[in-house]
Amino acid sequence: MYKFLFFCVFVTSSIYGQDCKGIQKKINKKVGTTAYVATAKARLLKSSDPNEIDILISRKFISSTDTVYDIIIYKAVSQKPDKESLKGVSLIFEDGSQIEKLDQSIEIGKLAGHLVLITQCQLKPEDVIQLSQKTLVKVKLMTNEHNLYPKMAQSFQQNTGCLLQSF
Repeated sequence: MYKFLFFCVFVTSSIYGQDCKGIQKKINKKVGTTAYVATAKARLLKSSDPNEIDILISRKFISSTDTVYDIIIYKAVSQKPDKESLKGVSLIFEDGSQIEKLDQSIEIGKLAGHLVLITQCQLKPEDVIQLSQKTLVKVKLMTNEHNLYPKMAQSFQQNTGCLLQSF
């Protein structure tokens, strides 16, 4: 999981997608994969609302045999939660519908000197379609709901839609 911290730190510019320009392409010739990465972030761990999600990364991995989608969520926290409670993710849309990953594990890490909750959820293609067509307004980690900064939600929706395209 901590290898994904590198992805987050490496992507340093604000990406508010316009015409899929915010998608980064990464080719791994050793393993024969191509990854497309879209990052949406609030004001990188400096949000004025402590209940906002800090970083959302959506990715698409293409190999010769498969295409896989996932999302990585980062949320800064002030204290470590109980390890027993580090489970459960729900993506909540403006219309009230949800994508639930109730057995999804959540890890504790550090990013830019902050304690963060990190989770990586594999997505089904229909989840990605839903994320690209509906506005995500909240992410529930464990039992706590966290808001999305509106511009971040817009960027995330647009860039996730870009991942469905053939590049």
